[in-house]
Amino acid sequence: MKIIVPFILILAAGGVCCFAQESVSAGGKWIRVVHVDKKTDRASVSFVLAADTGNPDRHAVISITCDTPTKPPLSVFNADVLLAPTVRDPMNYYSPALRVEVKVDDQKIYKPTWDMVPSLVTERKRMSLDNKTIRNLLTGSTMRVRFRDHYDESYLDEFSIGGLNVNDLRETCGSKWFGKEEPRAPREMAAEKAK
Repeated sequence: MKIIVPFILILAAGGVCCFAQESVSAGGKWIRVVHVDKKTDRASVSFVLAADTGNPDRHAVISITCDTPTKPPLSVFNADVLLAPTVRDPMNYYSPALRVEVKVDDQKIYKPTWDMVPSLVTERKRMSLDNKTIRNLLTGSTMRVRFRDHYDESYLDEFSIGGLNVNDLRETCGSKWFGKEEPRAPREMAAEKAK
């Protein structure tokens, strides 16, 4: 089943093009978007998940973008609101960062520090995910992210992270970054045959 993704979602995911592209489902609520660079004709693949923000004007997303299997994927949370870094990254003093609260399924809340993706000050809306959160994206079913924006307003975004076809992600981005391919569960195979 092919889906036409509006350009607002592609821009929110960090894409550089300004038109709709054909995309396919990547399992659950995840969407697999292929970006083609017009200059080099090289394709990169993004796995995009939209948040339930409770506000129809906000389009927060999580995206995992893979250029080649040899480069690490870029895992980004786009808050779709202006962010103000509250801390400096302890590993790189010059890199602005933001403390967030993350809760996956029934786990305890943990508070990672996410680096701001380099951009203009007026466009600071994206943060790089930490490794623990990326691992939880592959294994969890729901995730809640709480953060504060530039005006100190609190936001709570909820993601239905379950259902991502992890084998497709590993094949596209490389098993070096997401572990070796696991055999699919019989329940997963039966659901695919039913479609």
